[in-house]
Amino acid sequence: MKIMVISDSHDNIENLRKVIETANNKNVDLIIHCGDLISPFMIKEFSKFGGEVHLVWGNNDGDKASVIRNKPDNVKIHGILGEINVDNKKITFIHYDFLAIPLATTNRYDVVFFGHSHKKFKEKMGKTIVANPGELAEVFGKASYLIYDTKNDEVSFYEL
Repeated sequence: MKIMVISDSHDNIENLRKVIETANNKNVDLIIHCGDLISPFMIKEFSKFGGEVHLVWGNNDGDKASVIRNKPDNVKIHGILGEINVDNKKITFIHYDFLAIPLATTNRYDVVFFGHSHKKFKEKMGKTIVANPGELAEVFGKASYLIYDTKNDEVSFYEL
């Protein structure tokens, strides 16, 4: 299964639209958003994706009630911490970098995804892959995302 991981979109609707189109074109099965979507108008864009979307809150997400009210049926909002099992891989995702590393050291997960720092990151800690896709917002650099392939257990980074 191919999982696209994005984070820190910060209301950049054009880049969110581009990355959703890319996900559909690359036959991505699932999208994980690691927080800081920000405004309610952003959530509706995920209805254009052909698979499931899993999202956690970041520190800048504002009107959460409106985001929840406007979410498409293919979106699941997990709160602060998300956990899914896909292809026998236990995956967790959170916004905060300072919580991702401690989660990885528990050895409870095969993969830990996070955002917040806006910087691409990948490291293996014991059996756990820890990765940050960078940012979609282009606040500090180019818009980026990652794709995790559950079959070969690999993370690949891409720029929009």
